[in-house]
Amino acid sequence: MQQAFQRPDLRVFTDSREMAAFLHAQDWQNANLLMMSSGTFDGLDLNQLAAEVTK
Repeated sequence: MQQAFQRPDLRVFTDSREMAAFLHAQDWQNANLLMMSSGTFDGLDLNQLAAEVTK
């Protein structure tokens, strides 16, 4: 994916828990997040995740 988009800073996660932990560790002040998936993020509750990371 990084090569296809020519973006070495692109993050690709295959484990939803790892992705959630990464998102919780980020500073989301004045930032945007785009999440793309071919599935359901392994059942991750996206509303809850959004509420947690935007506190």
